[in-house]
Amino acid sequence: MNEERCYVQVRNVTYTYQGSNEPALKNLSFNVKKGEIVLITGPSGAGKTTICRLINGLIPHFFNGKFEGEVITKGYNTKIYDPGFFSGFIGFLFQDPSSQLVTPTVKEELAFGPENLGVPREEIIKRIKEVSFSTGLEGYERRNPHFLSYGEQQAVALASILTMQPEIFVLDEPTSNLDPAGKKRILNLINKMVKERKGTLVIVEHRLEEIAPLADKILVIHGGKLKREGKPCEVLNDVEEMLQYSVKVPQVTILIHKLKKENLITEEKLPLTVDAAYKLIKEELKKKEVVPEKILARKETWLKHLLKERSDLKETSRKKVVTIENLSFTYPKGVEALKNINLEIREGEFIGLIGQNGSGKTTLAKLINGLLKPTKGKVYVDGVDTTKTTVSFLSTKVGYVFQNPNNQLLSRTVKEELALGPRNLGLKEGEINERVNEVVEALKLKPLLNKNPFYLSRGEKQKVAVASVLTMKPKILIVDEPTTGQDYLTSLKMMNLYKKLNKEGKTIIVITHEISLVAEYCQRVILLNKGEVMLDNEPRKVFANSFLLKKVSIEPPQISQLFNLFTQNKLKWTILNTEEGFEFFKTLLTI
Repeated sequence: MNEERCYVQVRNVTYTYQGSNEPALKNLSFNVKKGEIVLITGPSGAGKTTICRLINGLIPHFFNGKFEGEVITKGYNTKIYDPGFFSGFIGFLFQDPSSQLVTPTVKEELAFGPENLGVPREEIIKRIKEVSFSTGLEGYERRNPHFLSYGEQQAVALASILTMQPEIFVLDEPTSNLDPAGKKRILNLINKMVKERKGTLVIVEHRLEEIAPLADKILVIHGGKLKREGKPCEVLNDVEEMLQYSVKVPQVTILIHKLKKENLITEEKLPLTVDAAYKLIKEELKKKEVVPEKILARKETWLKHLLKERSDLKETSRKKVVTIENLSFTYPKGVEALKNINLEIREGEFIGLIGQNGSGKTTLAKLINGLLKPTKGKVYVDGVDTTKTTVSFLSTKVGYVFQNPNNQLLSRTVKEELALGPRNLGLKEGEINERVNEVVEALKLKPLLNKNPFYLSRGEKQKVAVASVLTMKPKILIVDEPTTGQDYLTSLKMMNLYKKLNKEGKTIIVITHEISLVAEYCQRVILLNKGEVMLDNEPRKVFANSFLLKKVSIEPPQISQLFNLFTQNKLKWTILNTEEGFEFFKTLLTI
């Protein structure tokens, strides 16, 4: 490769953080060309964020440790030049966006970078206007970024990088906290940059369905080592291998892979997108003369087959654990977050709470656990009016895991953090240890017990935050974005844990943008839009409503989208996972 065209050269890098016995990266080498889009993926703790820190010199100038090898960024050795030098042409989005917000208003945050680069005032104003539009931040100019939702903070942090117009973008999970509309805006922006080749991008992501088709190259990192490198369509074709590395392969890719193994698909190249999968299956069906009428004719058979495992939402025998009556909430500065909400939540339900950032999801959760009090209306938890009791009392009923784990971690070690809640409840040491050990075993936290939680990766922090709430054994568990920063297999383990707790009788409410997990695990979906309940039904019916979901920029899981295309959106139900998709399309292809 012509090294003059390489913007980033990582050469035989081994790096060990100070205080660690195990290298975070082991003999790592790769190149990034000018104008290239490189996607880095792999499990939590694999070394992806460490790679980002290498590119702009944070390692070795900010993080202490043992550094072997070298990194050359745009011809400059990162051992010689510090991060301040690289900030002139590298834009770095941190995994935790709140850690890079430094000013009291969004407008000042967007101006901060170009001001420090000496950009003229008129040009700064122009850039702020353009970037605010492209990132959906119009109208946010005077708001304090520190008081925005986590997803909105991520949009501000990314926008502040865009106003600097760097030559190289290093984005550590740029869409992890964004709602579907925000993610779509950012992906469109990245797509535009790709087409116009305005910059070189290095992107770390766990969610590959939308980003993989845009990338020129994918790097799969596992245990600090580079396991695979190549074009996304080639690397992700090896489905079994990717799952071993906890890489979330797109649903349609897995589907076609399974159909190929049954000799029902002959195409060698696996699709990454819904459109590509649709065209491929449509061609196969055309060969077999299967028309849409035959697909729709199977409606009744499949409806009975697919609804077996889901609970009946009309069941009313279970106890009401949360009752919400005519609930409205307005923040002190006049932002109306919720409008006349009426809901009943019953014991043992598993609910997915979805909607755009700012739709009121987190506000609703905080009203249920008493952190906020209603402006109007009532919230009853286990029959108790939340305005007439304390947050301390409600914490024994409702466990709440914050979206940003840094906001609830308090102790010097993970072990102390897990014991803190039960200890504050006045439990005896034997019971405390029993609860801690149970959660440690369930979440495989033993290697982290003596570590400082503040020095863990984002995914590890999230696991510890969830574990610290589980040790209190609440009846109701509310988890705000439980899989943010988690790799695919860890996300499944977390959701399986919630499923297990749900089967044991706990009521689970998951606030998430991870729609495929909602489809897979939840019995009921509540969609909030602008502070109101837009949809409240079982997942099959919610994700079949493509028209309404499109209005609020929410896309059903890939597999549901594919099914909806083949049934022409004429059914009031849909399939929810790749197993169902395989059975359905296998049946069609063998007619």
